[in-house]
Amino acid sequence: MVDPSRRVSAAGEPQTYLDTQGRLILAPVEPVSWSADELLGFEFEADGELALGVSVVSHGRKFFRHYPRSSAGSHVLMFLSPPGFDGGQDISDIEQVIVYFYTDKQERVIRVQPKRLLLFHDRQQLSEYFTQVGPTFRTN
Repeated sequence: MVDPSRRVSAAGEPQTYLDTQGRLILAPVEPVSWSADELLGFEFEADGELALGVSVVSHGRKFFRHYPRSSAGSHVLMFLSPPGFDGGQDISDIEQVIVYFYTDKQERVIRVQPKRLLLFHDRQQLSEYFTQVGPTFRTN
């Protein structure tokens, strides 16, 4: 579950935010090789709209990118590739994937159910994946 951020303020002062993000850290047992022609997919379900960011850790260095808001009530497959990250040309493996859920504009608790972290080596694997699960996805 991802709770909305908490807002506090002293009398006569503007509101300040506490806890404006949640994090989900995914870490393989060993680093996984990742090249520019491969897609990494993180699959999850959420019952509300989420603002997202993603970091990948490679060789101890963190690479970040924002991701479009997820749709409410949808099965989401977040696609990532090294060129999509600032400095992504230096990514050669995955030590961790950190998904950030930004909560400062969130109005209610959102249930998130992580599913799988997938690595698609080529278009054939991607095509096979969508053949299996395609009907469960909703398009906007």
